[in-house]
Formats: sequence, C-alpha cells, structure tokens
Amino acid sequence: MSLSLSTEDIHDLLLWFKMDGVKPISSPMTTSCKLYKVVGKPLSDLFIYQSTVGALQYLNFTRPDIAFLVNKVAQFMQASTDEHWSVVKQILCYLKSIIQHDLFLSRHFSVQLTAYTNADWAGSIDDRNFTSGYSVFLGINLISWSSKKQCIVA
Repeated sequence: MSLSLSTEDIHDLLLWFKMDGVKPISSPMTTSCKLYKVVGKPLSDLFIYQSTVGALQYLNFTRPDIAFLVNKVAQFMQASTDEHWSVVKQILCYLKSIIQHDLFLSRHFSVQLTAYTNADWAGSIDDRNFTSGYSVFLGINLISWSSKKQCIVA
C-alpha cells in the first residue's frame, strides 16, 4: 500500500510558485548551513514565505524526510529574510527530485515496535534551544515521526 497524498501536491506547489522548471537537487540542505534570526535582507512580502512554509507543513504528513527542515524554516515566519527564503527554495528543489517517491507501507506481520530519537543540543544559535525528533516503526513500517523545537535551553 502506498500513500501518494503528496505527489500531486508537490507538483501543484512547484507550479504555484513558478518553480516547476528548477533543477532537482539530491539533498534539501547542506549540513554546514545554520539559520539565524537576523541574517540577510528582510523580505518585503512575507506572504509568499508564509504560504510556502505552510504548504510544506502540509506535505510533512507524508514526507518525514523534510520534517526537520520544515520545522527550522517555520521558526522564521514572522521575520523572514532572503537567506531563509533560499533554504525554502532548496527544499522545493529537493522535493522535485523525489516527487515520485511515496511513503510505502508493506504487509508485514511483525508487531515489534521500534523508536529512534535524536536532538541537536543547543542547535538554535539565536536562543540556544534545541530541536528534538523521533521516528517510530511498527515492524518495518514508519508509522509516526516528529521534529519539534523545544522551549528549554540545552
């Protein structure tokens, strides 16, 4: 069974923001990229940034591979800069490269529940809070995932 909720949605999103002709990339963000609150030139129109990130949050339901990044860019909804917008465009280019990939659930009779978790201790440069995430598998099927910025300092 395949969950293909987002294949058409990604295509529509790329068309809406006139990015359907972009070159696909294999990774949505470099590991050395750090996002700051006050770096870059402030965007004159926050609506495009906010609506794009909102659409990416919707895609999060079937795309666990972008959960961490969408959480990161959503932290700058009120004060977005051209640097933040550049990362959002990279996510869109990445989604173009995986547009045909779906979340696949296979018929597997194992009832073993396995969970993984991780955190980027003090990963937020601005407030030193950290982001944690988890993924839960039932047998070989991914059934739950999350990435969330915590409200405490690491």
